[in-house]
Amino acid sequence: MIALVGAARANHTNLDSLRKRLELLAGFHTGAEKFALRIDPRSGESSWDFKRLVIQIGLKRIEGRDVDSLAELLMEHEVGHVMHTSRNIDLKGLPYPFDLLNILEDARIEPKRERDFHPLHAHFYRKIYLEREGEENPFANPFNIGILLRWQRWGVATKTEKPPELDDDQYAEFIEDWNRFLDLSIDARSTEHAGGHAQDLYEKWNFLFDKYKSDTPALGLIEGSGDAMAGKGPESPQEGVVDREEHSDDTILSANFFGDPWFEWDMPFIQEQARILRQLLTVPSRTEKVYTLTGRRFDARRMENPPLAPFKGVTENLSVIALKRLLCALDGSGSMQYGPFMAGCFLAYILSLVFPVDICITTNESKLPIYAPLKRIDALRGFAAWGGSENYRSLGSDPSRYSFTLFLTDACVEEEDKRYARGLNKIAKVGAGYVGNPSHRLEDVFLRNFYAENLSQNVGRMVALFIKRHFTRRLAS
Repeated sequence: MIALVGAARANHTNLDSLRKRLELLAGFHTGAEKFALRIDPRSGESSWDFKRLVIQIGLKRIEGRDVDSLAELLMEHEVGHVMHTSRNIDLKGLPYPFDLLNILEDARIEPKRERDFHPLHAHFYRKIYLEREGEENPFANPFNIGILLRWQRWGVATKTEKPPELDDDQYAEFIEDWNRFLDLSIDARSTEHAGGHAQDLYEKWNFLFDKYKSDTPALGLIEGSGDAMAGKGPESPQEGVVDREEHSDDTILSANFFGDPWFEWDMPFIQEQARILRQLLTVPSRTEKVYTLTGRRFDARRMENPPLAPFKGVTENLSVIALKRLLCALDGSGSMQYGPFMAGCFLAYILSLVFPVDICITTNESKLPIYAPLKRIDALRGFAAWGGSENYRSLGSDPSRYSFTLFLTDACVEEEDKRYARGLNKIAKVGAGYVGNPSHRLEDVFLRNFYAENLSQNVGRMVALFIKRHFTRRLAS
């Protein structure tokens, strides 16, 4: 009896220690005030309550030596929802099953955490699927198939089976569609966009999903309801700026815009210009004399009598500016075709090696900006600015969410885009650059700008001086 009580107290102590550690880590990531984290060993569901600022970690399916590491991954998953999942979407009024959004939103937020979720998903696959008892086949459930395919992206060797409602060709097409919408959701810019992919998937296969729809969440979902998944959401749109989410009903998939590469990266040049840019944006912040202590014993005389102590100068280099994130908006209009667009891609690549960068393309061929995630920056080589005009307005209020936005454009814009660009100065830090034939329009549209006739004009130095001249004081805060 004493041993059992002692074990219970030890377990309680371990959970309390784990809770404090996870709460500290979660608070560090989210920055939320009065943040709290709870551990429930009897619950299999983890959640984020944004109203009460509480994360719950359910450990019902986790035990043994893996508790600490898997609980931390559950916390990282929930922090992903805290930081990236919108709370503005009506999760209870969805025109498709919530589980579809849950699966695709999980696919979107986990890569943003830059953690390896393989151990967590491998554990759930073993506990929920492989060790499951019962006659029902979980591998043929269309919702579960999405979860199993998502886990494969984390290196888990899962299997799926054909639902009896589908023939072999339909099953192959169903798997292809799941994989396509998972990939699109990984690159989606918001919960609303992931929801658009969920709706497209449901509209094509609703006869199948409706047959398997139930009040019980699909096997392997960490959150069981929309209330458990909603996060901080995006900032409210600024007055006078159109929010691009107003056009969510007309989303054009970015995959449709990229084809075969038509130019090659000059990586030595890109890396050299990135080195110059980084070097010019860092300065020695301080130099101080550090007295050397020699031997294993602490020698107080050396500290009290500096002339007796050998010393060395230590210089610490710090960045001139602190950029949380930079947005590069590439002009994809016809006037940028060939050289100017390629040069803009090179500049975006150079900046991505120095700063955290999001890259997008604006064109009237799409009512939404076309984002190219850094892990697929090579896709820029497949975009051709063959025609159309600028569409700066498609960015909506996005620039207000970045440290500053750099438009890479020739500024051959219509009056509406010109007014939009000028209006951004009231809510965001904005500049523009152009590499190509002389363009007098930059100064007319953008107050802060730089211009180069070609890339060989030491563009790394040019961009560094531009940033230091116009943005150093404003961005350092």
